Amino acid sequence: MYKTVSPGMPSPERQEPLVAIFAAPAALLLTVWIALGGHQGHTLTHFLFLLEMLAVVFVASRIPRLASLPFTPEHSAFTFPADIAAKACIVYSHMYLVTSGTMVVCSWLFLFFATFAVSVTLARFCRAGLQALSDPDSLSDPEAA
Repeated sequence: MYKTVSPGMPSPERQEPLVAIFAAPAALLLTVWIALGGHQGHTLTHFLFLLEMLAVVFVASRIPRLASLPFTPEHSAFTFPADIAAKACIVYSHMYLVTSGTMVVCSWLFLFFATFAVSVTLARFCRAGLQALSDPDSLSDPEAA
């Protein structure tokens, strides 16, 4: 984590998309905690939601830089954290903040963002696969040379 996040440490461009994985643990824990019966008054539920939102904001702040990088298979690291964060936000808002229309709208915006992230990753994988099929020399690993 230190090598990926700290500004003074150089990190290989290929590993930079893996920073998206930081958004997954809090969202996964929140989803499971609510599924197991975590209730509204419990501090852990609200703490996990706050932690999830901080992680999502952290990853979202890095997206402009990550979008400018050439596509690598590591970009698939965006898909699971985006999906689980959207699910956690929807579950939390529908369980505890149903009366807050703003929170419900935000949770659905998370869902659309997750769908967009997965769709873009799929499209980029398909494009890279088609390019690899049309140019057999591109199948070799450029780092191995």
